[in-house]
Amino acid sequence: MGYACSYCDNQYRNPGDLKRHSLEQHKDVTQARFMKKFNLPNFLIKLDVTALRCTVCGANVDSLNGIISHLSEVHAKTIHVLDKNYILPFDFRSDLKSCALCSHVLNSFKKLLEHTTSHYTNFTCDKCSAGFINSSALKSHYHIHTDGAYKCSYCPKILKHLRQKHNHEKVHRHKNMLYKCWLCAEAFNADAKRIRHLNEAHGVVPDLFKCRACVKTFKNRKAYKSHIKRDHLMERQHACKECEKSFFRAEQLREHMVKHTGLKQYECDMCSKRFGAKGSLRKHMRRHEYGK
Repeated sequence: MGYACSYCDNQYRNPGDLKRHSLEQHKDVTQARFMKKFNLPNFLIKLDVTALRCTVCGANVDSLNGIISHLSEVHAKTIHVLDKNYILPFDFRSDLKSCALCSHVLNSFKKLLEHTTSHYTNFTCDKCSAGFINSSALKSHYHIHTDGAYKCSYCPKILKHLRQKHNHEKVHRHKNMLYKCWLCAEAFNADAKRIRHLNEAHGVVPDLFKCRACVKTFKNRKAYKSHIKRDHLMERQHACKECEKSFFRAEQLREHMVKHTGLKQYECDMCSKRFGAKGSLRKHMRRHEYGK
């Protein structure tokens, strides 16, 4: 995902590049002009607080609250603040997407954004006491407490929540092309295709998803999540009804059931030998192909 400029249409792969662009290209943008396009219920500032420095004396400051205190106490600057805090701080000093408020590490900027907003209680849900940074976020949250039957406007599918309906209808409106390249106008129906496009068309080297529990790395989020569930959380949701064994994938359970049923449904096209599992058939076919 790219980091978008608030003042123009430019997007950047790294937050540091966006910061340099904003400082160099938008020096003349005043806060008042920038704020005109916002209304308070939707108000939200995503602020990069990496390496904060006082522009008056050059002192390095650790946090946003620290810079406010420094300006008011050391330089006697008058700081005007709202009753509610609408500023989300982000610290990009490392490649890890960690919360600037509690150091919790997330695996995507979207998850980091959702987590960071959970620290705010400007608006509170009266059903579950969850806190939100603005009223729009609270209004969107309320949908999870409302079960219903929301019919898709494009197909017969019925959704349980209104948010699910909106997300589902995006697939119809965008013809499944939901994954947009942040460097050009291309769009794709799968994130893996977008990553491949970024690499081939723009020379962007894909990020590796590094497992924090072992040394393995993965090229996409799906493989990374499967690894965590299978190898570290030891999830085995597909249980055999004939014995005590359970498996991570349904295909593994089907292949295991051959031991109980004796059913061999996979047949070799070359010699008609039958096998109970696809993997066994593939190994057998290599003998025909390579003589092994």
